[in-house]
Amino acid sequence: TLVVAEDDPRLDDICALGGLGVANVIVVERTGCEAFASYAFEYVNAHVMAATAGRVRLLRCTVAEHDGNSATYHGISYQNTEARV
Repeated sequence: TLVVAEDDPRLDDICALGGLGVANVIVVERTGCEAFASYAFEYVNAHVMAATAGRVRLLRCTVAEHDGNSATYHGISYQNTEARV
């Protein structure tokens, strides 16, 4: 899978790889660590909430490219999140 930003100057060439069957090309708005943290959070949180009927949700997601570049995405801050038995 090859992820590419929609504003990449070689977007057409990269997408052509998908047409040739060389790569599964996914075009996204942004490709930085901050964007991937947001994408991962939204994707996983939707599945977790659906699988648990809303009882479980993500609070944050951290993506690290290497020791010098990482980002954490924080979801909505929920008030009154006391555990209920």
